[in-house]
Amino acid sequence: MKCVRHICLPVLLPVFFLFGCAVSNEDAILVNAPLNQIENLLEEDKEKIQLSESKLPRTLAILPFENRTESVGAFEIVRRVIFNHVSSKNYHMLHWQAVDDKLRLANVELATAYQMDAASLADILEVDAVLYGSITDFERLFAGVITQIKVGVELTLINRNGEILWQESDSATSRAGGASVTPVGLLLNAALAAMHLKEENLLRAADDVGRELASVMPHPKRLTTKAGPSITAVVHNGMNKILKYGDILEVGIQGQAGMRAQAVIEGVGSFDLQEVELGEYIGKIPVSKKANATGVVVEGVLMDQNSNISRWLSPFGLLTIDNQPPQAPQQLHASSHDQLLKLSWSSTDLDVAEYQVYLLDPNNNQKQLVRKTTTKQIELAGLSNFINYELEVVALDTAGNQSLAAVISAKPLPDLRFNTLAALPSSLPTKISQPMTMTVANSPYYLRQPMLVTESAALLIEPGVEIIVSKNAHLQINGQFIVYGDVSRPVVVKAAQSAGFSQFANLQSTQTVELKHLHVSGADVALTIQAGKPHISQCEFTGNQFSALDISGTANVWVEQSKIQGSNTAGVIVSGHAQVTFKQTSFADNQPFHIQSSSIYPVEAKGNFWSPDASQMTVLGEVNY
Repeated sequence: MKCVRHICLPVLLPVFFLFGCAVSNEDAILVNAPLNQIENLLEEDKEKIQLSESKLPRTLAILPFENRTESVGAFEIVRRVIFNHVSSKNYHMLHWQAVDDKLRLANVELATAYQMDAASLADILEVDAVLYGSITDFERLFAGVITQIKVGVELTLINRNGEILWQESDSATSRAGGASVTPVGLLLNAALAAMHLKEENLLRAADDVGRELASVMPHPKRLTTKAGPSITAVVHNGMNKILKYGDILEVGIQGQAGMRAQAVIEGVGSFDLQEVELGEYIGKIPVSKKANATGVVVEGVLMDQNSNISRWLSPFGLLTIDNQPPQAPQQLHASSHDQLLKLSWSSTDLDVAEYQVYLLDPNNNQKQLVRKTTTKQIELAGLSNFINYELEVVALDTAGNQSLAAVISAKPLPDLRFNTLAALPSSLPTKISQPMTMTVANSPYYLRQPMLVTESAALLIEPGVEIIVSKNAHLQINGQFIVYGDVSRPVVVKAAQSAGFSQFANLQSTQTVELKHLHVSGADVALTIQAGKPHISQCEFTGNQFSALDISGTANVWVEQSKIQGSNTAGVIVSGHAQVTFKQTSFADNQPFHIQSSSIYPVEAKGNFWSPDASQMTVLGEVNY
């Protein structure tokens, strides 16, 4: 093809001068030390410009390309491919990723960096010269079912003093052909897809242009006169991801056949590749446990029998390997609520992608993953109250590395006072004047004499507590009284002697009285209720000598989902101004009556279960059933 060449005299642009020629790149990625090779012969229609050694820069950066066309394309791949060709010219090249990073740190927009003068850019990038690139032409050409790409590029090399050292343009049309199905071709297709390139043709056209322009670019002297093997592509599958131990990095090289091939990964090592087809080299590299690398170059190397070497940097992104787990979450805290735990923690590790919360199931001792989150606080609902749960929180980074676990134990509580109240001793006192608890840890409890719960007190009972009552002992409840039994751990009240006991509790409190899963047997009367609005739910009163419940005075009682069985006078006696409602409660084998009422208010007893059936023979008084 015929290409346009621009001949330009060196022009001195207005710049800020720096004394001396040496530059520093301590924090940058410098690639491509001088190579022991030369380029192929130049094409006849291009003239190579010779520059004196004093004019030639030693360090070089290639900018993001300017797009002078009306097309929107993935032109970054053109820049990266041309970078490879230019890097073969014996310059110390600043990697394109390091160029972009330095520009961003200097608050330079990548898309408009080409508008800045070379002196300012050279200072930012710490190089001797800057290579400007422009996309001058971009066309899709249709030939039957095949789409080809024509791309034109102009390169301009300007040193930090503003002198234009070299300028050249070229264009190329991609070679025709469909998607490659060779081993390296398949890897290449996947890499192109990851970069959102719709066809390989743009890559091929860029390769042709880069090769042509690099062939006439002035460069420092080579150390030998023998060219190394040709390389046309280096590709890997590690772009746009973070690899870790157990992953497989696949690297492919397309180039001259019959060579020794290696993949060189900066800071990780060199790995031999196998020639699987003519000129196609593949290596599948297991990621080591010890490997760690951030944004490193993947370089393909071919060596011939005479040790002549060619190096080619993959344009498909830098490689990151992360086997370093994040820090464990700090300051793990749990707060208890009704059937709910709230967890919170802290972390200063910036490499955390998510947190995972595990719960040790107390029923089977199996650790279960219960939550994934990106926040540092969660709520776990639907838990059982009074069950001590062991919880673990781990941090995972983007690569999936897992931190050590932060561990805490906590139990949901329906009443936060359980966290602070003192527990009663096993041998119960005669009076309590402040809120206290009965706990499983101190169970069984022995009630040997009457115990008064004053109006200023509260008695809270954990599930699973057992209370053993002597003959003339009982609880006198004038304050709060809450029984927190559950279906698998009821609060059980039973007699100390075979003769039984008179009653378990006399309820005269107008404060909160809630009884849940309370089982009382062996009493003369299980509960005497004279005041207040007690709520009795899922309780069992069985085998009590006279009655399960004796309700009188102004008491207003709600009983639901409970069992009243085996009483020998009446299951329930209601008198005075008492008001009672029963729902879904089972009455069985109570003699002679399930309910005996003389209250001025009717007893509401619809929707319950009766054995024998409710009738005038088994229900006495004004009872709606």
